[in-house]
Amino acid sequence: MNQQKNSLLKEKIIGWGTVIFIIMFFLFFLFDIWTNDEEQTPPISKEQPVIFKKNIVGDGDETTIKAYDNTGVAYLFLTKETFSAWSEAVVERNQLVANQLLASGKILEIPDGTRIKLLIMQAIDGESMYRIRILEGKYKGQEGYIYSNSFVSEKK
Repeated sequence: MNQQKNSLLKEKIIGWGTVIFIIMFFLFFLFDIWTNDEEQTPPISKEQPVIFKKNIVGDGDETTIKAYDNTGVAYLFLTKETFSAWSEAVVERNQLVANQLLASGKILEIPDGTRIKLLIMQAIDGESMYRIRILEGKYKGQEGYIYSNSFVSEKK
């Protein structure tokens, strides 16, 4: 009887010890993640040049329009306020306001393939937008804002 109690006690101790070990390991792992402020990338030295992918477009580059939704046109918002009004209309599913904005000429439909110059990336109402200049076609010289995914993202 005494031997059974000892055996059960050993099993409980081993069981709880395993559980405590797993919990401690997990807590140590979390603590290590939370307190590790160092970047995971190696430091850049003067002896080792930084190589960036050269065919990715950015501020100042020229590229072409490519509608993100495959409609063949990308919307060019002439002002930040127009974009905000458009976003609100889309969220509220207000087709009347969206159509009025399109009809007002404050939003232009730029066809796929149109050459543009990326001026600067900006966040507008939480969206990544690019201020651009149209380089050809009906709206040549016009500046405004497009979604950051509305153009070809690699140089040809």
